[in-house]
Amino acid sequence: MNIGDRIRVKTFEGRAGNVVSRLPDGRLILFGRNHPYNKLVGPDQEVEVQVVKLHSNYVIVEALEEGTPIGFSGLKETPGIGDESYIEELEKTSEAGYGDTAIIAKALLHIIKLQSLIIKKINELASKA
Repeated sequence: MNIGDRIRVKTFEGRAGNVVSRLPDGRLILFGRNHPYNKLVGPDQEVEVQVVKLHSNYVIVEALEEGTPIGFSGLKETPGIGDESYIEELEKTSEAGYGDTAIIAKALLHIIKLQSLIIKKINELASKA
């Protein structure tokens, strides 16, 4: 491993509550403090990073992108009626995501809830007619 190398890592919460990762050789990966993307990386995420400092016990990196929740595959298929898996993915993302990812997931969940309420009201009105 060399300074400037780019790698993809999975993050977790460190002992001090900071976000860290670990190399396959066991060395701890620490995120530098001054890089803006580092503030957008949280625990249980995947992120591409660039090595900026090497030490025998740890490596300091800078994030090259916003972190993506581990396991978030996006909505690859159009969900069918009654398919709840996409709602579960949105809920996970709205809680674990950061930045725009969490905001968009929350907005979509809100729209889905409103849509369900509208459908329920229409069905109630239709049954009364």
